[in-house]
Amino acid sequence: MASRSSHLRGSIGIVAAGLVLALAIVSGCQKSNGLTPVSGRVTFKGNPVPMGNVYIEPDASQGNKGPQCRSSIIKGVFTSRPEFGSVSGPVTVDVEGSEQRAEKEFPTPLFPRYTFKTEIPKGKATLDIVVPEDAGKPSPRR
Repeated sequence: MASRSSHLRGSIGIVAAGLVLALAIVSGCQKSNGLTPVSGRVTFKGNPVPMGNVYIEPDASQGNKGPQCRSSIIKGVFTSRPEFGSVSGPVTVDVEGSEQRAEKEFPTPLFPRYTFKTEIPKGKATLDIVVPEDAGKPSPRR
């Protein structure tokens, strides 16, 4: 009976070691993509933007390249998934914001797409976005 018990303990140890190794490999893969997780708050006229999207793209005019990062705004907050974060360096950010409506209605935009340029640092980044009040006004025709 003692040999069966020690065999069982040995098997459990091997399975546990395998799980630890698998977790280390998966964690390493997610961190090795070089993308930066980005999160923050989005406000317009002093209030959280109820819903929308934040798009972060490398600024090609500054020589930066890589994939686009897209995050949903929910109640004024957005968070990218780590595996789909932003490239670091100079980026262009586009923000779309809408009022929350009943489930069957289309959302009403709060402002036209707001675009600005900024820098995303390496590692984890916080990007709080204040959409200017005049972003909600139509621009004069020329």
